[in-house]
Amino acid sequence: MPSLNGLRFISIFWILLGHTYYMKSVSSNINNIVVKHFDQSLSMMLIMNGTLTTDTFFLLSGILLAYVFMRDRQKKQPFNLATFYIHRYLRLTPPYAFVIFFYATLLSRLGSGPLWDTWAGANRDYCVANWWTNLLYINNYINLDQMCLNQTWYLAVDMQLFWLSPLLLYPLARWPRFGKGLLAFVIFLSIIIPFAITFAERLTAVMLYNKDLLPVAAVYSFIYTKTYARAGPYLIGIALGYLLHVLRNKHISIPMVWVALGWLVSLCSCTAVVLSAAVFYDDNHKYNAFESSIYAGLHRSAWTLGVAWIAFACTKGYGGPVNAFLSWRLFVPLSRLTYSAYLCHYVVLLYNAGSIRAPGYLSEYTVVHEFAGNLMFTLVLAAVISLAFEVPFMNLDRIVIKRQPRDATPTAKGVSIVPAAGNAVQPSGFHSNTIHQDNREGAPSVYVISEKTSLPVVQLKSYENKAFDGGR
Repeated sequence: MPSLNGLRFISIFWILLGHTYYMKSVSSNINNIVVKHFDQSLSMMLIMNGTLTTDTFFLLSGILLAYVFMRDRQKKQPFNLATFYIHRYLRLTPPYAFVIFFYATLLSRLGSGPLWDTWAGANRDYCVANWWTNLLYINNYINLDQMCLNQTWYLAVDMQLFWLSPLLLYPLARWPRFGKGLLAFVIFLSIIIPFAITFAERLTAVMLYNKDLLPVAAVYSFIYTKTYARAGPYLIGIALGYLLHVLRNKHISIPMVWVALGWLVSLCSCTAVVLSAAVFYDDNHKYNAFESSIYAGLHRSAWTLGVAWIAFACTKGYGGPVNAFLSWRLFVPLSRLTYSAYLCHYVVLLYNAGSIRAPGYLSEYTVVHEFAGNLMFTLVLAAVISLAFEVPFMNLDRIVIKRQPRDATPTAKGVSIVPAAGNAVQPSGFHSNTIHQDNREGAPSVYVISEKTSLPVVQLKSYENKAFDGGR
């Protein structure tokens, strides 16, 4: 599924743009009053509502996890729960631990400025005090206001959903009818829970950045960082991964009118979700608890369903130019850096914010200009971290948790699967929620899902929940 490479990189691109604007807007500027006008601009909702990108990562994680789990169960391969968990932990943690160590020891020594201790020093202290919550992947519940690497709430949620996933995946594989009913029920719950919490606590529909901090903190604490309120996109991903497995060797013929309708609904759904947040940023809009609750309960699942159609259509041969773009070969190496980029991009942002010596100027141009530099430096740092920590430990993981090579297995017409040159690897959210990758030597890749995809022979891949696997 090469289109996932494009979805993954575009998501990290969007995350970095949003974080660049946020850090710029809360820094010292001679025209900070312009922030109020930006917040109420319809076009700025692309940035202000950019938190939806983490839902794309959750979707991608669920797709790959469910697809590979169902494949292995169909082949009667033994399932070891301890190995399932340990492999995932070893896949995500080494580069994560290095970045935590870097924050706690080195970052604060690399620069200076009037605001340096406010930004770099504070984050150092948070990591010194709370590093253990990150390595246990419980930092979204403990000492939330002093989180080390505050973007890594996503990793905690993703890991916790991974821990719970066998409760859904095993019934789907063993008792499909019961499993599908159970999955539908928990997806329904994932919509009801944020609705109910928002209504009961009278929260705003989304985090209204750069407005009153108390409502923002309340949404962040009750909804944004909590597994029970963010599970919907992951569960939808599991449902789509299961569907793709069921249809893996089947050519489905969809009338073009339905294909066009699917794309139209997907486009309208995603656009409406992004832009409709402008209503809640409007200073003249009167708060309505029911309205906010409806949006809080539905908007992430609505966005995810729109993106899920893109993934499904591209996989089954109905992606057209969208699939051609998302499957662009340049996205393959870039997508491999998304996890490390997610971990390290705040290093660049904190350095910028802490080292300024004079107030800046906030405008669309200065944000884009700074973003371009941030993107370049982030990708360079991500490449270093990936090569130094992610890839070596991935290879070590293959040795520690040995997997037997498999014989070539026929799949869809004209496509075959060959055994990996070593042991299969396990995906991870930020990293690689892909279903297809180029067959470069030493690089893991996921086997073919789409019967319409003509790609070189690829290697087998195991449970590696790679979406952004990482988030925001």
